[in-house]
This record gives sequence, structure tokens and C-alpha cells, in this order.
Amino acid sequence: MAYGLGAGRLDALIAEAGKNQIVKAMGLIDENGRVDIDALYNAAAAQMQAQQRLQVDIPLMGSFAFDEADLRELRECIARRAQ
Repeated sequence: MAYGLGAGRLDALIAEAGKNQIVKAMGLIDENGRVDIDALYNAAAAQMQAQQRLQVDIPLMGSFAFDEADLRELRECIARRAQ
């Protein structure tokens, strides 16, 4: 259920995240709501090199673990959608 709610409100979630002062300071979301996927990918890839896997805990949704192939595929999917 949480996945469906999140997916259906993704634009609103990104807009709210863009208001966060830390997100603004890091330049992760621009004023038009575009997410800097390259910056996120590079940071996650660097962390992944040290740990072999990247684990992300999302409230109400659970814990997700990604390996390098998962991360690369996710980035490619997001990039295709952005075009």
C-alpha cells in the first residue's frame, strides 16, 4: 500500500523534498523540481564501493538493498524517463 501511495504522489514528494534546506544546500533538486540524478548516483556509487551494497531504510516502506547493477539500472531508468 505504501508503495502505491508514494508512487502516486511522487511529484508532491519531490516538491516537498526540494524545500528542505539541506537538499537545497546540496543542490539535489533544482527550482524546477528536477532531481540531480548524477550527483545522487555518484554519491551512492562511492558508498557502494566501500560496502558492496547500499541499504536504504524508508519509513513505512521498509529496507531496500541495492548492488552496483541495481543502482546502474535504476539510474538508466530514471534518465530515460527524464528525456
